[in-house]
Amino acid sequence: MEIFIFIFPLLSLFISLLPFSSNHLNIAFIINCFCMIFSFCLSVYLFIKLFQLNNDIPLYFYPLIEFNKDFVAWSLRLDIYVSTFVCIVTFVSSLVTIYSINFFKEQYLNLKLIRNVSLLTIGMLTIISSNNLIQFFIAWQIILFSFFLLVNRKNADETYINSSKIFLHNRISDLAFFFSVYLLYKLNNSIYFEIIFENNNFVNNNILFWGITINKAELAVFLLFFSCLLRFRQFFISNCLYDIKNLNIPTLTLIFCSALLPLIIFYTFRFFPLIFSTPNFLNTMIPLSLCLIFILIYLSFNTSNIKYVISYLAFSQASIIFYIFSIKVYHAAMFYYITFSLSTTMLYLCLGYVMTKMNNVSNVKAMGGLAFKMPSMFLFTLIAFFSTSGVPFFSGFYSHEVIISTLYSSEQAILVPSMLMGMSASFLISYVLLKNIILIFLGKNKGNIHEFNKINENSSTNKLIFFCLGLCLVFAGWLTKNLFDGINAEHLWNSLIYNDIDLSTNSILNLSDKVKYFLTFFSLLGMFLAVVNYLIMPFILNNYKLKYYRIFILYNKYFLRF
Repeated sequence: MEIFIFIFPLLSLFISLLPFSSNHLNIAFIINCFCMIFSFCLSVYLFIKLFQLNNDIPLYFYPLIEFNKDFVAWSLRLDIYVSTFVCIVTFVSSLVTIYSINFFKEQYLNLKLIRNVSLLTIGMLTIISSNNLIQFFIAWQIILFSFFLLVNRKNADETYINSSKIFLHNRISDLAFFFSVYLLYKLNNSIYFEIIFENNNFVNNNILFWGITINKAELAVFLLFFSCLLRFRQFFISNCLYDIKNLNIPTLTLIFCSALLPLIIFYTFRFFPLIFSTPNFLNTMIPLSLCLIFILIYLSFNTSNIKYVISYLAFSQASIIFYIFSIKVYHAAMFYYITFSLSTTMLYLCLGYVMTKMNNVSNVKAMGGLAFKMPSMFLFTLIAFFSTSGVPFFSGFYSHEVIISTLYSSEQAILVPSMLMGMSASFLISYVLLKNIILIFLGKNKGNIHEFNKINENSSTNKLIFFCLGLCLVFAGWLTKNLFDGINAEHLWNSLIYNDIDLSTNSILNLSDKVKYFLTFFSLLGMFLAVVNYLIMPFILNNYKLKYYRIFILYNKYFLRF
């Protein structure tokens, strides 16, 4: 039955190739929705089935090609770790597919959308379940091709200034990926992950580069990260084909939440056996991830485009996961990824729905007062925000609690800088997100008043999507916490390791309230400052007598932004 997780997206792709007339396109979209939903339901079934097994040995289903087992033996590698990512990818793809029907209902529906969504989903499922480097490489090329199809819009009037820069970045990314695959092969002269991850020869596989000894395994994994980072970079280059401003919300959500972000986290954990015994990679990732966290938060603070704000904050959250992983809190990093991916998906879809109703305006400066026109979207956006900020008792709070409990029992050298990073990131992310939510929903309307008067909430389909996502953000953390904390976590995370590696998941079960709500306090502090700056201060500055006080003039100049 597990094979149908892959068959349903293939069926959806096949449907997109059929010659449907324009009057029957809705039928194709509905069939596509059911295919994606069935794939997600089966992925949940697979996760439960694998978790209930008494052994932690990876299972290989449905051999794709078998010829002389030592030469070619391709199959789908399914374990708890793989099934976790399969659930996330199929869930996001299902949501985006249903959301797209309503998003494009006033525009020309075409089968290219179904084809591109299905192709990206197939590529992601293939790369996640691959058991060898050739499958891994082919799946990566499918994903890149689907990226191009998703963002490519043939318009002769559009010219892109930075096309050459994109071309250079992508070729460097491809070269890094090629070289990393080659290094992985050379570790044990095999294309199969099971053999590659045997760490007998890791110590002897070193490269001397400019007098510096570099381990092949660490270099291969780092090049995979570098390749993905360059692919990330292309979406933040203005005046190019991949520019975020030019992408619609379904495409943006699918690319980031169903592909790029899962891939980065997948690489981190899948190639964990290669970097476990050599600390250089982890020691490099700690300062790199810290720099990325605060650079991305700073960039989100200095932009008024809501697409960029969400994307920068999503990548800053991914950098936080890198940091947590680098200090060897593996189970907490995975739990944090699951909760933040749900929150980010809901933020993309909710604010994308708002931008659609605003005639595709994405600049916060041209929004305001939408809480009265779109109360449901305001509520759903707040739910996603509360989960992201770790407000009790949303899903994000439970992942924060697991992180804090594990760190609190760790060494002082790890505890102090981690707590400083956590409180700074919690404060800044909460402040930036709530600032933009206030400006969009509660601020004074600064856009076209005629467009504003036409806004209404009339989509029961999208409300149902957001309601389901909201339930996940409210209850998912509470329901799944035991999978990432305690004895169950040891069983879950030992299953993704190929070698006999001790994964300590020690945590303090009965935390004091001061420790449990440590990160929440700084999140609430960021929320309080955002409320003061963007709800209370406008009333003060509108007061004729108070607005001329020097203290308010200086505060407005240095601390308030648009």
